[in-house]
Amino acid sequence: MLKIISGKDGNYIYSLSYAEINTLLAETDDSRLPVYSVSILRNIMVEPIESFLKYEGLQLGSNMSISLGEYDNIYQESVGCQQGPIASTTDCVLVFLSLWTLSPDLSFRFSALSNKEVKQEMDRVVGVFSNILDGIRLKTSCPIIFSGFEEPYAPAMGVLESQAGIVGQRETIRSLNYRLQEKLAAIKNAYFLDLNTPLSTLGAKKYYDHRLWHIGRIPYTLEGFREIAQFVAAFIRILLAKTCKCIVLDADNVLWGGIIGEDGIEGIKLGASHPGSCYQAFQQEVLNLFNKGVILAICSKNNEEDVIEVIRNHPYMLIKEEHIASMRINWSNKADNIRAIANELNIGLESIVFIDDSEFEINLVSELVPEVSVLQFSTKKPVETAIMLSECRFFDSLT
Repeated sequence: MLKIISGKDGNYIYSLSYAEINTLLAETDDSRLPVYSVSILRNIMVEPIESFLKYEGLQLGSNMSISLGEYDNIYQESVGCQQGPIASTTDCVLVFLSLWTLSPDLSFRFSALSNKEVKQEMDRVVGVFSNILDGIRLKTSCPIIFSGFEEPYAPAMGVLESQAGIVGQRETIRSLNYRLQEKLAAIKNAYFLDLNTPLSTLGAKKYYDHRLWHIGRIPYTLEGFREIAQFVAAFIRILLAKTCKCIVLDADNVLWGGIIGEDGIEGIKLGASHPGSCYQAFQQEVLNLFNKGVILAICSKNNEEDVIEVIRNHPYMLIKEEHIASMRINWSNKADNIRAIANELNIGLESIVFIDDSEFEINLVSELVPEVSVLQFSTKKPVETAIMLSECRFFDSLT
């Protein structure tokens, strides 16, 4: 079970601090959990990610065993005769091939290169990652998660890069990513880790640590490593067949603002303008999941007729009865209601995500039904709820 809370300041509390994670890992006996072995090849220093990955493993019910290859020794450990971290017990190979180390010319000296030199360097980079992938596949048939190249946030040619007909640093790196994706698509069980996703989530100033890069070839902040680890964990969740398939929604202050039993259908916040638009945006994100195959259910402490009236008659209600596979609208224990929903839908509790605004209900479900993952929404920050749902990565799939 993973517990995600929208904090009082609007920030998301996905996990503990780096120091708290290390303390938790030291105090946790994970010897009885199934081991999931990740072998990391890298040409940058990524040691901080080990703790974040092990913590993410605990959320997935796994003892994440991390084996790090030597710094900037990818080629020898994949193509060469060195064994490196890849072993017969490896469940997944994670590759960090940073362009900062692989090609300083394309990363830091792009404006000094001729078009011919850019093409030659691109072809060299493609040859390197192609050989690395072929070498890894000869050593193991397990899944490969291969990091792409981050696009520069301050491209070498400045605003000229965004003008029509210009092939600058950013477009060059995009082309390399396209070629890497093509290579990965041709290899069974190999996947592209788009590092531009965590970069865009945090922003470059929170993602990179240039001081640590110059001191020890560590490119990322702790927050950067946390985001990358969570992104990697989304892949591992899928590989472990632990993708969630059902979202169970509270009604009041989740599907709409306010309490239907007190405010009535005319008084709840749901509409095209703020603050009702926040709840409509959340409903649209829920429907986006529904259209990707996620099952929707409602679990609410309310009078059933009040909730049904909103679903049927409110002009800005996007989620309708035909979208909802199961409803438990009563005054019973929500943990029991969620178990009943799981039984009715014939799905496991571990495949359910429960969303509520009440800390009491979230804690109750976490305690009594620990298999269920939970999202707690802050009533003070309804504008964040749709974004929070889209970023939680519980429902990702590779097909």
